[in-house]
Amino acid sequence: MRHLATLIGRRSTKDRKLIRFFSSSNPAGNGIRVAIIGGGVSGLSTALQLAPLVEKGLIAEPIEIYERSCLASSPDVMRNTDSGKDATNSTHSAGSGAIGRDIGVGIWSTALEPFRTHRTSYKELIQKLEHLGQYVEKVGYRTPKGDWLTKTKLSLSSSLQPNLNIDDLDAAQTSSADPSLLFIRENDFIKSLHEAAIAEQEKGTIQLHYATDGQDESTHVDSIVLPDITKNGSVLGYSGQLQFKDGSISSTDYHMVISADGMKSTLRTQYSGYDCFIKKWKAGIEPSLKGLTPKWKDEQLAEKLSIEDRNYVVFRGITPLKSDGVSFQTWGEGRNMRFALVGMSHPTNDKGPERSEKQVWFATICDEIICSKKDPEERKELLVKSFQEWHDPIRQLIESTPAEEILMERGVGHKHSLQPVLNLAEVMHYQACHSEMDNAASISPIQYPGPGCILLFAGDAYMTVDPVLAQGFTIGMEAASDLAVTLESCLGQNGKEHKNSQQPFDSKIVREALLERNHRRFGRVMCLIRSTELVQSLAQPNSEFAGILTKNFVRPAMALVPSFIKEAAFSVVMKYSLGYYGNYTKVHADTDRTTTRKNND
Repeated sequence: MRHLATLIGRRSTKDRKLIRFFSSSNPAGNGIRVAIIGGGVSGLSTALQLAPLVEKGLIAEPIEIYERSCLASSPDVMRNTDSGKDATNSTHSAGSGAIGRDIGVGIWSTALEPFRTHRTSYKELIQKLEHLGQYVEKVGYRTPKGDWLTKTKLSLSSSLQPNLNIDDLDAAQTSSADPSLLFIRENDFIKSLHEAAIAEQEKGTIQLHYATDGQDESTHVDSIVLPDITKNGSVLGYSGQLQFKDGSISSTDYHMVISADGMKSTLRTQYSGYDCFIKKWKAGIEPSLKGLTPKWKDEQLAEKLSIEDRNYVVFRGITPLKSDGVSFQTWGEGRNMRFALVGMSHPTNDKGPERSEKQVWFATICDEIICSKKDPEERKELLVKSFQEWHDPIRQLIESTPAEEILMERGVGHKHSLQPVLNLAEVMHYQACHSEMDNAASISPIQYPGPGCILLFAGDAYMTVDPVLAQGFTIGMEAASDLAVTLESCLGQNGKEHKNSQQPFDSKIVREALLERNHRRFGRVMCLIRSTELVQSLAQPNSEFAGILTKNFVRPAMALVPSFIKEAAFSVVMKYSLGYYGNYTKVHADTDRTTTRKNND
């Protein structure tokens, strides 16, 4: 990461603000201006997928990414945590951030496929990911005693098939019906995305902004400000400026802001979830402002923005212990216990062919005593004790991992996904008219001529999902591709009302397309959520009764089912969780293969 910091992380605040000013200026009519908040997986993936639209003149150059952290720093991961239900906000990891952690993560082929084009930065990205990671092939499910419930094989990437030229990738992937899973270290994954973004930055399609150090707040987006139309007559009411933590305001007004700043997204908290309030307010049916409104509104907002405790804690580790080559999940019989092992290899250095073989493991359990221990050695000892009766090599895997390297994070997720904010001026108007709101708009939007900028949410800011099926990154990357396809299809269209407008896009057409996309995204996420609930009910029973039922009835019944039926059922559930059988898959796949694959350098 050192060379990355040298390129984009070591400028002074003054220099970076000048760069931001001059690189962002773009005359009206040269495409929409886009800012992305957050330089993690979803933020970088979104910028990379939108980069070809810059060259087509649909998006103004460059797409700007604002990341509040410094590349020289590491993500803040809480290892010593408090116990109890109230510890939800202190026991989860701060997320991958802009650097990532030294843990293994899975990326499904549905996320990688849109990058398999002739575009140089995309090709190099896929090559690096496949070099740094390893595809999972043999997988199975076991009982705590070690009995196999089922075994199956996952598909390998089409790019790994022998005698297949890159020109044949379209046909190969169109005909492939089976998903593949790439396992890679999180920090290697994010570093590869960074390098692809830097390649696009050199072409002028992307501009990266990072903090210079831990005290620099000039890239930490705090809110959105609507441009003052009284001072700038060229502002047409369809844009917004970014206000940073240090008090500065971006010189550019953006038509679209994409919030990809994680589970605790600042912009998600400030501006999302107001649609139902505004509708009732306009209709005159909102409860009286005297006494009832604050409580009613606070409860509704809390529900929409809440983070749900999934009633278990995840422990993750990496160990060099050898395995038989079969990745497995062992399904528990109570206390939300589950264990998984995935083999992973990565190069030992950048030049040689030598690879280091390691085993990535994670364990889930509902045990507040373990969580309450602040000493890593004590936690590890209790974790080993909890799984000591389980089959080999589970105990050995935990014992061979240094205690200080075992990551602990509480299983949490958002209760609701969020639709895009297409009426930001109305949200600010609503906030300004309710005096109890802390974030009243500094410029009253009551007389604002338009809806303000479009605010979208990506990755964990859109919805943090349960990690059971390892699709968190996959969901965010799929959404990035879907956004690029959506914008490419609608930015070139102009309705009757827009013919004589100076705006670089037809606001009505774009907003309608984004709402349609949101319905697709919601359907895709629901496929994952339903599958997650099914797998959790089978693999992580959380009560004594559920454990007895699972152990004495469900598992024996599964053992009687022929293997070919179980393998087929596994394939169906996995494909369904990835959106293969929904509306989303058809729209996404057809459009990707006819549009994004054309993007050549």
